[in-house]
Amino acid sequence: LDDAARGIRRSPARDVVAERALDALERFAPGCVAAQILVVRGATAITWRGFHRHARTQADIAVPLDQDGLVPRVIGGAGALRRPVDELGPIDHRLLVALGGADEDLAIVPIAIADQVICALAVAAAPDADLGGAAAIATAAGAAIARLMRAARR
Repeated sequence: LDDAARGIRRSPARDVVAERALDALERFAPGCVAAQILVVRGATAITWRGFHRHARTQADIAVPLDQDGLVPRVIGGAGALRRPVDELGPIDHRLLVALGGADEDLAIVPIAIADQVICALAVAAAPDADLGGAAAIATAAGAAIARLMRAARR
């Protein structure tokens, strides 16, 4: 995981950051059934990239940030959140289904630059699955995107 995080931080482009982050999540979080990176665009978080262990395609997702749910709370600075399917509100449940989940937990992990959440990992995970590596992956992705943004300004 440390080598994967280092590879994410050293990514030469944003799309490579996303690919490496999702690859690391797939490799180091076996309880993760599916994941999407959601990018904040105004009052909505939209799909950037994703994977599903058992499906070739995934739905395009748009999550409203002006309504109650895990994604708006994480984007607002609440830190990572995780809930079992029976505790999800309507929007969160739709997000889980769009990810390709059914009975899994929904976890949202922030990807931030400094204190500003710019993206989030939306993860459908088996109940009680360890997602400890997701925080390290998200931190590495945030550092990589920040580095790429600084380089673009030069």
